[in-house]
Amino acid sequence: MSDPTVVLDEVDELFAPHVPYFLISPWPTPDLRSHGLELLGHPPLMVRFPAVRHVPTWPGVEVQEVRNADELAIAERILVEGYPMPDIEPLTAGGLLGPSILQASIRVWIGSVDGRPASVAAAHLHAGATLVEYVAALTTARGRGAGAAVTWAATLVDRRHPQSWSPATTGARSTRRWAIRPSSDGLSGSGRRAPRRW
Repeated sequence: MSDPTVVLDEVDELFAPHVPYFLISPWPTPDLRSHGLELLGHPPLMVRFPAVRHVPTWPGVEVQEVRNADELAIAERILVEGYPMPDIEPLTAGGLLGPSILQASIRVWIGSVDGRPASVAAAHLHAGATLVEYVAALTTARGRGAGAAVTWAATLVDRRHPQSWSPATTGARSTRRWAIRPSSDGLSGSGRRAPRRW
């Protein structure tokens, strides 16, 4: 990505100015500060290759795939509260996860604990790989397996593909936007506006 201008212009057309996003590049990126992005840290990129997996179960936890805008609004609320993302409040339904993301290449799951929605995860399928993202659980559900259950659902959406995770860091939570790119020691991240650290 020697010139990210075109990609970043497309991202700005897709997302409102207050909406956070991840920009993930398999190639090293130039310094993106001139585009309003800020380096955030070096979380690891974890990869799980296709294999037969035993998926555990958790008592009282049920997982369902999001199929419509109403269910997506529930997933969005869980993500904002569970991650947490206080800078996005007050949240308007569709302000973070708009209904346009409900397509074959992006799948979202909600985990419920004792019948109450409590966790969320998404899978982005592209170029023969699955990126697992947007994993969050409400504090009231932590330790019950709700986060793990939706993560497994996203991980195994297409068992033929390798899966990768790019966990966010604490510093990313308070920034507007951030990018992640592979580096020699893992991933580098950056945030758009509201700079916190390089």
